[in-house]
Amino acid sequence: MRQGSSTSRLCLLALSGILLLPSLAAGFAPLDEENRKAGLTALLAGGFGSEELEVRPSLEVEPRGSRKALALQRFFAFQSDAWEVRWDTRSDRPNLIQGAGIPLLPGKGNRLAAADLKLAHEGGPDLKDVETRVRAFLADFPELLNVSGFDLRLDAASSVNAGEERQLWFVELQQFHRGVPVEGAKVFFRINNGNVVQLGTERIAEVRTSATPKIDRAAALAVAIQALGLRVEELGEIVDPGTLKFVPALTAGEHPAETYEGARGQGYRHYLVWDVTFRRAGDPATWQAKVDARTGRLLSLVDGNDYATAQVTGGIYPVTNSDPEVVRALPFINVANGSAKTADSGGDYSYSGGVATVDLSGRYIKISDQCGPVSKSDREPGNVTLGTSGGTDCATPGVGGAGNTHAARTGYYHLTSINRKAATYLPGNLWLNGTLTANMNIKSTCNAFWNGSTVNFFQSGAGCSNTGEIAAVFLHEWGHGLDQFTGGAAADKGTGEAVGDTFAFLETKDACIGRNFKPGVPCHNC
Repeated sequence: MRQGSSTSRLCLLALSGILLLPSLAAGFAPLDEENRKAGLTALLAGGFGSEELEVRPSLEVEPRGSRKALALQRFFAFQSDAWEVRWDTRSDRPNLIQGAGIPLLPGKGNRLAAADLKLAHEGGPDLKDVETRVRAFLADFPELLNVSGFDLRLDAASSVNAGEERQLWFVELQQFHRGVPVEGAKVFFRINNGNVVQLGTERIAEVRTSATPKIDRAAALAVAIQALGLRVEELGEIVDPGTLKFVPALTAGEHPAETYEGARGQGYRHYLVWDVTFRRAGDPATWQAKVDARTGRLLSLVDGNDYATAQVTGGIYPVTNSDPEVVRALPFINVANGSAKTADSGGDYSYSGGVATVDLSGRYIKISDQCGPVSKSDREPGNVTLGTSGGTDCATPGVGGAGNTHAARTGYYHLTSINRKAATYLPGNLWLNGTLTANMNIKSTCNAFWNGSTVNFFQSGAGCSNTGEIAAVFLHEWGHGLDQFTGGAAADKGTGEAVGDTFAFLETKDACIGRNFKPGVPCHNC
């Protein structure tokens, strides 16, 4: 505990009282079994979080000019209908409205002048001025985001003026309920060269949970500390003795990544929680816990440290196997490093020391290579390199196992990339949010296929290349899967063929679909 931290000392004294006074200790000892299991999970895996807190907007994408939502009609009448809308059915509000631009501030994108703002100070608008303009816009179109009567407060830390010419404004208003912040619930505006080009809401909803806690912050700390099996004297520092907040959660019976099927506007419930943060003496981990302020239930317990970032890379073919192999970061790949981790879109993950291992399974794609298993481990600084090599089929760099082939690495990269691009347009699609298995180096030739649940690629032979080394073939077969899981394939399979080829040439930017499918033929089947 740092010297001079009177708040930490007082809280520690209060905590000691709770743990030691028999009249109060009965509420915390023996530890609730559910909280004990949560603490054990946090210790073994580096963190625990109730899946109820994994709530995301459930989106419907409306085409430009859609008149489906009554709230949009007056907006379109005033501004034009050249706007795309993503509607959150959980809150029954727009999650994102983006389009042509609405003049709000003087800038290169409009004809407004500084005098139009009637500023009380010299120079251009500051954040307070921009907030005033944003709130005036909300008042002009109260039905658009449906937040009239909500307590929305400027989040100065998340609102910035950026760009080489300071032409970009990002403004966020955080939701509060009865003076308590709602975590992650906000209204946002994005302004470019004076024009609003994006606006929307994120997890904004009516809060129906009481704002009055039934346990105090010291009791919440006791829950988290006991869950980790610690004693009071083992505490080194109490970073945050307890901040009261609401956290949005899934509705009863829901599971993460599922499309919300309930009544519109009823898709978010809320927990009132104490957010506490502390460290154990001699341990660098910074434990952050969310404890239900009404029941004492532990909802999450994670190590909040940002450890050294490392990256997972591998050699892939950008378009086809006649190209030079290039090293690319492998996005969203699973990494075993003390606990189970998943890299981000840039292949980066939080390295915590020791051995880091990958096997070409990821959040969205899992590779199964008939040449053998994949397993590549590296130590400090944690960068896992799957390498490059010559040859084809079962040729490997000599590390990472018999399955660390061109097809395995190239397939993982391209299939993950196209999955994430498609998910930006179909965010609620369960197939895209699941994990697809790709079978590589099947002992057959001159083909590849989608079988209704997996994509499958053949080795070279009979005058054909390895189909798992050609990006367009990956993209084509994956397209059949997307076709099936976005309404179903047509009886004549025509939609799947069209979708597959369209993804192939758009992603590779190559009009020749399947270049080098037959070596020596410059453009087969163009």
